[in-house]
Amino acid sequence: MYKKVLRECSKFPGFTLEDGFHTVNLTFKEIVENWESFNFIFHHIVKWSSFSFVIKGKSIVSYSDIKKIFYSLQELKQCMKGYQEAFDKDDHCNYTFWGCHKLKSIEVLPHFYMKDKGWYIYGNLEDGQWKINKDYIFNKLMHEAQSNLVISCPNFNPNRILEVVNSLPDKIDIATKNWKLKLSTQFLNGQFVKVCTGIDWIGDFSDFNPAEILRSDI
Repeated sequence: MYKKVLRECSKFPGFTLEDGFHTVNLTFKEIVENWESFNFIFHHIVKWSSFSFVIKGKSIVSYSDIKKIFYSLQELKQCMKGYQEAFDKDDHCNYTFWGCHKLKSIEVLPHFYMKDKGWYIYGNLEDGQWKINKDYIFNKLMHEAQSNLVISCPNFNPNRILEVVNSLPDKIDIATKNWKLKLSTQFLNGQFVKVCTGIDWIGDFSDFNPAEILRSDI
């Protein structure tokens, strides 16, 4: 079986032997186009007592993390297949606001069961208004893209994310009927005080629509 693994490795141009160590350097494109070989190699080397798995210069040690990477690549491969078969390729990626339906940590249009993922929870109270932390939102989405390897997809466009983030409201007037402050009791300076920890949308979630959200303020 060891020899068969090496034969599959030899199908990739990045397969080398140096100082007694076999190395396979793979691009995302090579993995997608030679999935059967990659799949065979992966599921055999993970059983070996001695191997190293490195992605973007970072060594992955945990078996669970390595498996997570494999499944992320598998999902991306399926997504790329869908993209290639799509009649409207732009719509394949852009039917979600972020331009990639693999980005799920923050919702632009959250419903009741996803309100803890709404973009509006990231911010701070300033002069009676809730100021949206757009830098945090963008960085969180980019971190997610790196974690699930979406950033490896040739169709991934960070500028699309930045465009949508910048089009979100800069601030929210919490005095309107659709919003309320989230308060918690904390012990500060020797006494219990109410501290604002966020905001909640208490209006009808069907009111969340692009025409209303993507404005300068709410």
